[in-house]
Amino acid sequence: MTQAETEAELQSLHAQVSRLQQQRDGDTRHCRRWASISACTGVAALIASMVLYAIAPAVSYDLFYASLPFGFLSLAFGSAARQASNPPGAAMRP
Repeated sequence: MTQAETEAELQSLHAQVSRLQQQRDGDTRHCRRWASISACTGVAALIASMVLYAIAPAVSYDLFYASLPFGFLSLAFGSAARQASNPPGAAMRP
C-alpha cells in the first residue's frame, strides 16, 4: 500500500467510527427516553390506582397490576441505555 492509500483508508475508518459513535449516542438517548416514558406512565397508573381505591377497589387493583409492566419496561430500557453507553471492551481501552 502506498502512503496515499493508507491515508485514504484511515480517513474512511475514522468516518466509520464517528458514524458508529453517533449511532450509539442516538441509541442511548432513545433508550433513556423510552425508559422515562414508561416510568412516568407507570407512576401515573399507580397514582390513579391510589386515587380510585376509595371509589372502586376493583378498578384500583386492575390499574395497579397494569402499572407493573411499565416498571419492568423502565428497568429494561434503562439497562439497555447503560449497555449502549458502555460498549463491550470499553473498560479495556487505555
